[in-house]
Amino acid sequence: MAISTNVNNMLMETYEDPRDILFSDTKEITPLFAACESGQDRSGMGRKFIERVTWSEGTAVSADGDTADTIAGDGAAGSTPGQDRWEITPVTLDSSFVMTRDDLDATDGMSSREQYDVLSKYIDMAMKRLRNKLCEQVGGTGSGALCQISAITSTTVTVPIVYVNKFRVGSRLTAATAESGGTAYGTAIRVTAINTSTGVLTLSADPTSTWANNSALYLFDSGNRGAVITGVRGWIDPNGATLFGMTRAGNPALSGFGVDCSTLDTTQGLIKTANQSFYNGHKPDLMIVTGRTWEILQADKDAAKNVVPVKIGDYEIGYEAFRLATVFGFIPVLPDAFWGALNPTSAGQYAICGPFMSKEDRPKLKHTNKALITIDDKDGNIIRAQSGRKYGGRVYFRGQLSFAHSVGKYTLGTGLPS
Repeated sequence: MAISTNVNNMLMETYEDPRDILFSDTKEITPLFAACESGQDRSGMGRKFIERVTWSEGTAVSADGDTADTIAGDGAAGSTPGQDRWEITPVTLDSSFVMTRDDLDATDGMSSREQYDVLSKYIDMAMKRLRNKLCEQVGGTGSGALCQISAITSTTVTVPIVYVNKFRVGSRLTAATAESGGTAYGTAIRVTAINTSTGVLTLSADPTSTWANNSALYLFDSGNRGAVITGVRGWIDPNGATLFGMTRAGNPALSGFGVDCSTLDTTQGLIKTANQSFYNGHKPDLMIVTGRTWEILQADKDAAKNVVPVKIGDYEIGYEAFRLATVFGFIPVLPDAFWGALNPTSAGQYAICGPFMSKEDRPKLKHTNKALITIDDKDGNIIRAQSGRKYGGRVYFRGQLSFAHSVGKYTLGTGLPS
């Protein structure tokens, strides 16, 4: 059976703007993803996104006019308004869907509408699968690492229980001895079973021989190491690692601010993180914490008195947030299922606060195409013949997350209790 022109056109029209599909099942959308402004940036068409940033208004102020003139004219960094051009490298993420010839034969004799309903389910799942990966990646560093394991056998690896949600039966994994650099093991192994109570993943091959007998390996989705979007932990880096060619060391206006919470309890650490933003001259409107930190808040606070509804982002996705008292009033605190350290047992928990709900300063999820996730129909066909009596297609995202315009207004708290 051939896909009729009518059905093909119906599919193209539906997926020209798939926002209703991507944001319909809101329970799966994480707060960090919901907070992002999604918009097309054609500067990234076939090349890098360009953002012009002003990271300082300058320091040329003095009671002595000649001194102010000297400061403004001496050419030192920060004397005059600090302005730069940030060239941000986009990435491409593909999500494929495949059906057999028998699957298509089963639609023979159906009406165009019935055929459309069958085929659109495959495409919807591919789009949501890719969106869910973006939900994972907006909190990461850009390394692609899913987590660090704590144990390995000839048939299994053990991952932090809080990150079991990153794995599915059928996931293809690779490994490395470090998040970036180190020794990479590119042979993929498939997940065949998941124990959500213990974090044990059963694998299709012996990881100790396919990879290495190393109980501290980092896991990656196959093909994703160093090739995914650079998320919050890549942008908000108080250590100031160079990012997309921009030197940031020692300049929190380009790297964000940091707070060490390792000697504090959870509530003290969150308050200190929020208050630090105030001391740095910024007013955060939202704090994102890990699931574990949220559990501790649940145990410490009276949820009936301290939990309030909050809506995030352009699609006003609703969540329930704790209210945190700070020096500038209450701010909502929300958990993100994918946010946190790759090994939370040793590194502790993370919290991030900033102007996530500000139209001007929220993170921007830039994409080169009109839609956030685009159907690959460059030849005019959505479904194409493949090898082995199979047919299928692909949807894709080409873009990058950017905090370039506001990175210095965010504060990262680390070392919170686990």
